[in-house]
Amino acid sequence: CWAGSTGYSAEGMLAGANSLNCDAHATDSQGCGFRTTQNATCGVGANAKGAGVYALEWSSAGIKAWYFPRGQVPQDIKDKNPNPWSWSTPDMYIAAEGCNPSTYFQPQTLVVNSNICGTWPEGVWHTDGDYSGQSSGSCAALTGADTCRDYVLNSAHDFSHAYWRIKSFSVYNY
Repeated sequence: CWAGSTGYSAEGMLAGANSLNCDAHATDSQGCGFRTTQNATCGVGANAKGAGVYALEWSSAGIKAWYFPRGQVPQDIKDKNPNPWSWSTPDMYIAAEGCNPSTYFQPQTLVVNSNICGTWPEGVWHTDGDYSGQSSGSCAALTGADTCRDYVLNSAHDFSHAYWRIKSFSVYNY
């Protein structure tokens, strides 16, 4: 299952030949993650700008995802009558030609997970470069902690700005 190389504005998170490989087994549970070029889709950046709306379209043509910052949310979303065909280029697009959703994806469950560590951070904690989500060194080098768990247990002050404020979840079927 592979994401296509066109039709979206974000970058693949994995480096090299696996950047568009959505197969969790082939990528050590990484899949085909995408990193948007926007700098305020989560965390401190999103909090400072008042967050926004995340939208996902799952159809027989593929799976697309968008992030709309506050002040740039399409009116059709505000009106609770979304029309994805009228929106800008998605941040992420996995086309059916390379990864048919009905073959590779099963019914989904939405989970809001506040777990800070886990398999993914521990797997890239000592990795330098863009692979782990930042270009200024590994998480270990940036934090001085040997593991994600050690960092969280000993640096509670670094998480004082972390919170969830969710106005709503909406699901539409067409």
